[in-house]
Formats: sequence, structure tokens, C-alpha cells
Amino acid sequence: MEKWSTIWTKNNLLNSSEMKEAFIAPVLANGSPSNYGFGWVLAGDVSWHNGSWLASNSLILKNHKTNACVVVLDNSTNMRFDKITKSILKTLNQKMT
Repeated sequence: MEKWSTIWTKNNLLNSSEMKEAFIAPVLANGSPSNYGFGWVLAGDVSWHNGSWLASNSLILKNHKTNACVVVLDNSTNMRFDKITKSILKTLNQKMT
């Protein structure tokens, strides 16, 4: 996960201007804005992605301003995972701003 987090800030595939473009919120064909681009949700200085499969839940969050990265992994059928991660995101947002 650390290597994946580092790729967001430096890598050999994309230069800094290409990476910057990857974090610009897109405008859809109908003209409406979207906060989802290139596999993650864009929310100001923070980008994140979550997912689930069978009995696993995950969330990765990257704050581009502070370079902080948070990963939450759950290997259960926890029905409250979204509520828990929203609480974590809310707490982190208060502490990261």
C-alpha cells in the first residue's frame, strides 16, 4: 500500500503535469460536473476509493496536500463499514484541514 501511495506523488510513468491532470474533476458529455475520475473520488485535496468483494471491505484515502495516506481493510461482512469509514473520513478531514 505504501508503494501504491507513493506512485500518486512520484513515478516513472507519468510526469508531474500528467499526474496533475489526472486529479482534475471531469465534466461529463452532458455538461454536468463529476467528482469521479481515473478510479477514485476527487474531493479537493483528498482522493479516495472504496470497494467490497464477498467478505472483504476496503478504503484508501490520499491527502495530496499533506501526503497522508489512510488504508482501512476489513475481512468480515461488517454491515457498518461505510458508516465507520465515513466517521474516519470526517475525523481526518477535521484534522487535515
